[in-house]
Amino acid sequence: MENANKALEKLNKRAVELYLKGRPEAEWERTPEDEEILRQSKENSEGMASRFFESGSQLPRSSVGGYPEGDSEDLIEMQTQAQKRAILSAFEWLFDVESGENLRKFMKESEGIEYPTDSVVEDHFQRLQYYIQCQYARRIIFNEPTLFNKSLGKVSFRDFFLSDDLDIEGCFLFMQFFGRPDEFPLPWFKDSVYEGLHMMRQNAPQHGAANIGDTKSRVFILGGWIYNHAHRNSTSDEVWWHLFKMIGPQAKTENRYVRLCDNYEDMIGMLSIGGMGLLPPPAFCKFDNENAQLIATAARMHLSLSGVVTADFISPQKTLGIDGPLPTTKRPQSRGNIVWADMESRGYLFGAIRYEEDRFSEAFLQELRSRPDLFQLIVYRQGDPKSKVEESGSDNGKALPAFRGRQFEAPPWWNFSNDPPQGRGNWETFRSANDILFSTKKEKILGYITTLEQTRSAGWFFHFKKFPVRYFVVLDSVPNRHGANLIRNVAWAALRAGEYATGEYTTSKYYKASDKLFQEKAAQRLSWMDPDLHGGWSMTKMADSDDETGVD
Repeated sequence: MENANKALEKLNKRAVELYLKGRPEAEWERTPEDEEILRQSKENSEGMASRFFESGSQLPRSSVGGYPEGDSEDLIEMQTQAQKRAILSAFEWLFDVESGENLRKFMKESEGIEYPTDSVVEDHFQRLQYYIQCQYARRIIFNEPTLFNKSLGKVSFRDFFLSDDLDIEGCFLFMQFFGRPDEFPLPWFKDSVYEGLHMMRQNAPQHGAANIGDTKSRVFILGGWIYNHAHRNSTSDEVWWHLFKMIGPQAKTENRYVRLCDNYEDMIGMLSIGGMGLLPPPAFCKFDNENAQLIATAARMHLSLSGVVTADFISPQKTLGIDGPLPTTKRPQSRGNIVWADMESRGYLFGAIRYEEDRFSEAFLQELRSRPDLFQLIVYRQGDPKSKVEESGSDNGKALPAFRGRQFEAPPWWNFSNDPPQGRGNWETFRSANDILFSTKKEKILGYITTLEQTRSAGWFFHFKKFPVRYFVVLDSVPNRHGANLIRNVAWAALRAGEYATGEYTTSKYYKASDKLFQEKAAQRLSWMDPDLHGGWSMTKMADSDDETGVD
């Protein structure tokens, strides 16, 4: 059976090759990564159909007319008819708008959710969801050779799914892609959202995607138009909003959306819309201390809205939970003293700004440079030699290390009352500011840039980035304090650079400035919303809060 399947797969591929020879517009752009995911999806789908039927699982009965029962007593024919009835029930929502609405109504009612009737708003979003899903389904079928071969000569989804060419295994192969829009097929899904929104604005929605891209690259498949490559226009805030709403909030997924960004503005748009509650806060903003988590999450959103990417953020850990030097068992040279170990660990933030110089980016960097009492700064322009890194801080103009230590002699702790012991000693650097970006295996901890330059950096925020940026690291000048203080101070620097704030930081001034920023940016990025459909938007002002949040 396995050999037969392999032979059939080769025939399908050959049939597609012959078809493409006369139709170059139907050729698709595919990367090695695409090929690997296609292979894995095909392997995962093998045997799933038989296991499904053996389990006795039941699909909802079709609401658009059943596949004929027939009076055949042939067991194979009876099984084929049963499979077609199952396929009809499973995929009828793609046949037309009404069928899709009926299925979604059935699913909501089965979950105990009241389904609205005669609702213009509900009808709008039902039709939008249907067009997006149809475009996504067309892309899946177009990009998978076996499914594409079975689609040739078919004029609609009904024609495709009920044809004798398609079996249960093919259906499960289709669902391997359709059920994973947040993974490998994410660029297909993003383009489908873009096309679906455009289709909703046309008098003939089914043909609404025909002229929104290069007509030489468009392909007509199963009753609709798609394109053989990704749309290369910038991703609008409206597309981001619907994309996040349809996929749903998932933790640790921001890096996946970076692959959809064709320029820096796309990435800031993604972070800004996601930060308005459509994506959960990143893991690096989560702390056991609730106040620290609130500070970090809000500050990260304010940086995104300002135009600054925050990709990672590290808060120092106190040694044994103790502030100040620790006594050691090392023998002192002076009688009556003991040897103390003094360790400095600094919180730091890793991010990026626009590669090209602009007013805000330069003002933001200048805010950081001008306050060595608060910030130690490293800036690296992508593509430059690593020797050209810009560095500023309070160590004779250089940035202080992320982690360093020293030993000194001083009397025992009880001689100092509540004050920590003081002493002098040569600092030994264990992790420099430059190491945060460039350290290698020799230093045992890989730097961010070192990691990104490796082929296996999947999971890192910038892994899929397609455009150059200026990377930066900001370290806290004050050692051993919670990193939430640092990210809040960096956000304050961004607010000052954007002319939303002036003077020294205070909680009330920060709240008022951040409210002003959010009001302005939300009004810009959500201006596409129709109040009759989306209900508009509102904000809870930080300035109305009496909470003086802080963290040690």
